[in-house]
Amino acid sequence: PHSLMYYPQSSSQQSQAFKTSRKAFLLSPFQESMSYLINTHHGLTEEERAHLLPLLRSAQWVEVVGRDAIYKEFIFKDFNQAFGFMSRVALQAEKMDHHPEWFNVYNKVEQTYKL
Repeated sequence: PHSLMYYPQSSSQQSQAFKTSRKAFLLSPFQESMSYLINTHHGLTEEERAHLLPLLRSAQWVEVVGRDAIYKEFIFKDFNQAFGFMSRVALQAEKMDHHPEWFNVYNKVEQTYKL
């Protein structure tokens, strides 16, 4: 099976590109994988990558073409839910010193993490 890949697009093309579930960051079945990834300041070894990427893919994260990174788009009910999500992620990211690249418009949050 081929892996899902994210191709960077213009903002107008991104709006419907990768809609995903409303599961909150670090509150889904891949919690252990994401926690490990965020706590890892070195690049992933091949063994770590082989273990973690299938788990992240199963949670709808996709690899970014041309970068050693993963991407996911989250859609929420409204801006308040999106902003609340970003606030929770920001607090966790600060504690772990591994910050996402992200973009927000109204109810949509796009996140990219370096692997």
